[in-house]
Amino acid sequence: MTLSPSIPSRRVNPEGHARLLKYLTVPVFSGGQIVGVVGVANKEADYHETDILQLTLLMEAVWKVVEQREAQDKERQAVRSLRMLSHCNRAIALAEEDTRLMREICQFWWRKAGGGWSGWGWSSRGGQAGAAGSPGWVRGWLS
Repeated sequence: MTLSPSIPSRRVNPEGHARLLKYLTVPVFSGGQIVGVVGVANKEADYHETDILQLTLLMEAVWKVVEQREAQDKERQAVRSLRMLSHCNRAIALAEEDTRLMREICQFWWRKAGGGWSGWGWSSRGGQAGAAGSPGWVRGWLS
């Protein structure tokens, strides 16, 4: 951490930047690693140990919120992925024919994954199945 009652005048700030007269920087730790650095500047009075403690406690709380939100985002993504896989598994188990299976999976994917879908198509030229894609639903494509 840096505790500076004043900054030497030989430092030049970028144009438009506030002039720094006093500053305090504190590292932010998580799991024994530095994950960030926070700085405050230009307090009227000098910075003291209580300022370091308060800024450290504030940033520890802020970092916990950041970590919690990241964990919630990962959990939401995992739940979404599991739901999609579950739906695909159900479609596979109930499928009576390949085209119905692909239609069901592609329709679900289109509804849940943001408007586009992909699937397998049959080439009339070479008689081969291959990947196909579309930015939206095309009625009868798999018929």
